[in-house]
Amino acid sequence: MLEVSVEKAGIVSGVEFTLSPGTVLGIAGKNGSGKTTLLKFIAGVFEGKGRIRWKGKDLKELSFRERMKVVNAVPQNFEPNLFYSVYEVVESSSPVRLRKKDIDEVLEKVGLSGFGGRIFAKLSGGEKVRVLIARLLAIDPDVVLFDEPSAFLDPDVAVAVAEIVGELKDRGKVVIVASHDVLFLLDTCDLFLGLKEGREVFWGGRGDFLRSLQLIYDVPLKVAEVDGELFIKPNYRR
Repeated sequence: MLEVSVEKAGIVSGVEFTLSPGTVLGIAGKNGSGKTTLLKFIAGVFEGKGRIRWKGKDLKELSFRERMKVVNAVPQNFEPNLFYSVYEVVESSSPVRLRKKDIDEVLEKVGLSGFGGRIFAKLSGGEKVRVLIARLLAIDPDVVLFDEPSAFLDPDVAVAVAEIVGELKDRGKVVIVASHDVLFLLDTCDLFLGLKEGREVFWGGRGDFLRSLQLIYDVPLKVAEVDGELFIKPNYRR
């Protein structure tokens, strides 16, 4: 069980929730609403007042390296040394010792077989994301954080990310996804948290989340379902 209670962390305050293993939480909100700050607080890279517990254990009692084994993230931006190979990127940012064989296995899993020796900086944006997901799979934390995983990605990469989220859920991980992409959240998440100016304005399931989009984003939205697929767009005509 993951227990999160944030008294004050940057812009975020008064946010509290509990998630069971095998649950995917989607965090929605406008720019500046506190989505990334909340993820950083959970990961332990942003200081604040509050509590993060995993299976009753206060994660603040762990060293940063120990905490990374429990909670880890696919970051929104990651720029290592310009000349780091994919192997070096994965090894240098891992709290656990990884063999090249282990890295090759997870690279193959994300569609990057044979990429270990390539220079990370020369990869495409989608390939970089796949490397970071491979790193996460190699570490195998209990709680996985995704910050804007579908942003600016080609459709095939976004689909691969969604499949990884589903696989992590099936393996009993707690997954938290912060994204502007409401459709991605709807396709991958079980529960939803809406943030506005750092405060919770919504918590609940899919149907209620759809009905609360205007509250979260402060703009009229049209929601239509065609052949089981949802389409959402701002109502430009007043």
